[in-house]
Amino acid sequence: MNKQEYFDLLEKTSLEGKFPAVQKNFDNVGGTRCVYRSPEGNMCAFGLLIPEEKYDSTFEGLMVDEIVPEFLTESIIPEGMTLEDLKEIQRSHDSQVLNICGRKWNHERFMVDIKSIFN
Repeated sequence: MNKQEYFDLLEKTSLEGKFPAVQKNFDNVGGTRCVYRSPEGNMCAFGLLIPEEKYDSTFEGLMVDEIVPEFLTESIIPEGMTLEDLKEIQRSHDSQVLNICGRKWNHERFMVDIKSIFN
């Protein structure tokens, strides 16, 4: 996958309302956290890049830069992008999740946030 294909995938996934990927009540006291793959089947911005056969539930709770070197290969990083780019996109995704508070995913805000990474 190249940079433009990843941008298109992010835009499509966001527009279709398939973000965010969260796990509710993960701590038995009602906490919600961002996850790479949610029980409902949603994937986060980075989760979209993890091949099904490489995904492991132990990834949940780890940061992007902990997963790539440890469990995956650099080959999942879209051509023309860096690990830092992916971390920035993931930060944008996660900050949207933290600011939702019962509201719907804000597609327009997410796209504005990540657009500079793709210029």
